[in-house]
Amino acid sequence: MSGERRSKRIVTVLVIIAVAAVAAGILAVTVIVPKMNYDKAVSLQESGRYDEAFKAFAALGNYGDSAAKAGACRSMMDYQAAMALRQAGQYEEAIEAFTALGDFGDSEAQIAECMEGIMARDYESALAFRQAGQYGEAVAALEALGGYSDAEAQIAETRYQWAGSLTASGDYAEAVAVYSLIRGFRDVDSLIENDAHLSEAAAKAREEQLKPYRTAGSYVTYGVYPQTASGGDSTPVEWLVLDVQGEKALLLSRYGLDVQPYHTALRQITWEECTLRAWLNETFINAAFTPDEQQAILTTAVDNGDGQRYTGWNTVGGNDTEDRIFLLSYAEANQYLGVQYYRNDDRTNTRSRVTPTAYAMGKGAWTSGKNKTADGNPAGVWWLRSPGALQDEGADVSAEGALAWSSSVDYICDIVRPAMWVDTAMLSLR
Repeated sequence: MSGERRSKRIVTVLVIIAVAAVAAGILAVTVIVPKMNYDKAVSLQESGRYDEAFKAFAALGNYGDSAAKAGACRSMMDYQAAMALRQAGQYEEAIEAFTALGDFGDSEAQIAECMEGIMARDYESALAFRQAGQYGEAVAALEALGGYSDAEAQIAETRYQWAGSLTASGDYAEAVAVYSLIRGFRDVDSLIENDAHLSEAAAKAREEQLKPYRTAGSYVTYGVYPQTASGGDSTPVEWLVLDVQGEKALLLSRYGLDVQPYHTALRQITWEECTLRAWLNETFINAAFTPDEQQAILTTAVDNGDGQRYTGWNTVGGNDTEDRIFLLSYAEANQYLGVQYYRNDDRTNTRSRVTPTAYAMGKGAWTSGKNKTADGNPAGVWWLRSPGALQDEGADVSAEGALAWSSSVDYICDIVRPAMWVDTAMLSLR
């Protein structure tokens, strides 16, 4: 019996040893070795060996925060690659790489640095174009830089050199065309004035430029005014040339530029006293035209007599006025645009229909859902300076292009089409 007990003890001890060995093995595989590998991976990461650290953390799978650290190492590897691209001057590729990193580290700041690098590179390229006599390419490259550094000044200098080169080669017409873009820069004006060839070319170019302003039915541009929904723009104003008398031209805005009441208070009023007249000759004229441009706008003796209004209405137009900017009367709208008092059988006059700009729409301009202008745009209602059916109403041209009704003077959905006589010889053209 004692032998059997001894044998059982031996077996028990061996089993315990075997279990301990297995446990030790499991402990080593699941705890000790991974911890050693993790510590090694951390050491690699801390020493900046991100590629090796990434592989080590990736091999650890879900051990601790290994997955997160593998991701961090991957991001650092991508960041370093992006930095290498930036340092090599491959800014576009670097921007793409930094963008892919999202908010990692200072990636956003590095993108800004890359953008600065692109601007500096393109600036130098533009100056190299100019040095090589490739003036058109130089101007285009500098314009693409926007407000970078002294790009605007370099554009003027490039055009100056370009025009000088054209003059030297005898291409006076092209030289004047380029010089005209930098009037006032250095000695440009005196160069044109004192060179017989340039002076002659400038006179011919001026006459050619003025032809549409001296041709009734033409569309021309003069001045600027907000025309987008935001109102933050300075868009050239388009005008229809209604009449030409010698060097004088009567212009009417092609589009409805703004929304204003005929008068801010509802009461009996005439053109002489209405707030719209004051707005046109004080606010609008200064917003739309520079002092130089205003010199060409003539003071007009505006006729407000009975011959200018619709005589079917028992109202008066008031005293004649002197205005630089005014609205057409009913008689003038009839003369130039065929506006007539509304008849059921006449709804086809698209010449007198007008669409408002996005800016005017944003200020409350009304447009028709069915009546279109000759260009196919929704037509609105625009003020005339003539009185309406009642003395506290103003005449207006309907979306159908006729004198269909009149609106209360304080109505704020009618659009404004300024008109003016200009001296074409004095036009300050951009």
